[in-house]
Amino acid sequence: MDPRRLALEILTKLNEGNTTLDALLSEVDENEGRGLDRRDRGLFNSILFGVLRHRARLDYVINKFLKKPISTLDTHILNILRIGAFQIVCLDRVPVSAAVNTSVETVKASTTPWAAGFVNGVLRSIVRGYEKVAFPSIEKNSIQAIAVEESFPEWLVKKRIKRLGVDATLELCRAENIVPPLSLRVNTLLTSQKNMLEEIQDKAAEVFPSKVSSVGIVVNRPKTPVHLWEEFAQGKFTVQDIAAQMVASLLDPKPGETVLDACAGLGGKTGHIAQHMKNEGRLIAIDSAKAKLALLEKDMKRLKISIVESICFDLKTPLSAARLNGVQFDKVLLDAPCSGLGVLRRNPDAKWNKKNLKANKTKQIMLLSNLVDCVKPGGILVYSVCTNEPEETVEVKEAFLKKNPEFSIQEMPGITNHEGCMETSPTNLETDGFYGVRFVKKA
Repeated sequence: MDPRRLALEILTKLNEGNTTLDALLSEVDENEGRGLDRRDRGLFNSILFGVLRHRARLDYVINKFLKKPISTLDTHILNILRIGAFQIVCLDRVPVSAAVNTSVETVKASTTPWAAGFVNGVLRSIVRGYEKVAFPSIEKNSIQAIAVEESFPEWLVKKRIKRLGVDATLELCRAENIVPPLSLRVNTLLTSQKNMLEEIQDKAAEVFPSKVSSVGIVVNRPKTPVHLWEEFAQGKFTVQDIAAQMVASLLDPKPGETVLDACAGLGGKTGHIAQHMKNEGRLIAIDSAKAKLALLEKDMKRLKISIVESICFDLKTPLSAARLNGVQFDKVLLDAPCSGLGVLRRNPDAKWNKKNLKANKTKQIMLLSNLVDCVKPGGILVYSVCTNEPEETVEVKEAFLKKNPEFSIQEMPGITNHEGCMETSPTNLETDGFYGVRFVKKA
């Protein structure tokens, strides 16, 4: 399949709003990359992620060469223009003639062949004039300037400037547009970071240990997809961002303990918890989606983890000890559903989804509160999210403590800040943006 048309297909499905980039890319992988060879897969990734990362800037440029406002364009045609404009403005390796011609051919092969002349004219105008386009001045309008130049929704830029200031907001947005390296978590049940480094050293352009995680490895430009590596099939590693690896360390589960992963999802953090426990004790993984738990169970087998029990349960209702035959937990992790605004480096599609941070906050407080009876006296409850927005972090922490005075914050030296919270950011640790807090229940 042509990589540009596959990118268009993904962008179209994202516009429909019923799925995520991760899910769509997983479907592509499950279908053997839809027939793309390594070179075409690279072009597909560059175009897809490039359009999502730089969408607002591309739209600004396209709008300069339209006779009508860009908002009047059919979404399908607009995405074709975005793909063409991205290749013209951002990709040196694609000749401009190829960028224009392939876009026109894509229109002709679509349900809107009548628009081929329009797309051809707009893209040729962009070729001739995009370098002369004047962008908003940061001195005159910092919100619009950052939103356009760095391609972020204006509401988020405005919010960040109010919280961080102009310079820090610009730095953060730029950091989130940098293509991140691949991060692996070594499965210490089967091997060590040192041995893993030696095994995969020749499988990528760069392979080096994480500066932050003792089980993390950073990989740049792998020669083949990592999920095809023999070491992956053997369960020796999992793909996981360095910041996500810090969450299990904040929980600090021990061998022999009884532990709950309350929103386990696909089990990325579940597996790391089991590593901390040395595969000894009892680890229950809960999620409301049976399909996710099935994939979690499959991955636990790959990782040679035997202590995990999965339970399908919706935490919208309280999870009391009675529901678990009287079991209370030494450690509980709530990696809560959130806006995902801390992982925009890897999921740039999340920039363009509508967010209701106040609704998220209400749900997150509810989920935490529905777990309090499951925590043993003296036990630990960790709350984590992949965002740094106050509504989903500090405000949740404060509201939970006010509602549940039997809990207090427990610091973890080397992991938490002076307020007892774990915070990571692309601008300082070169990780995704995560937040975590460790609550301890009174004995």
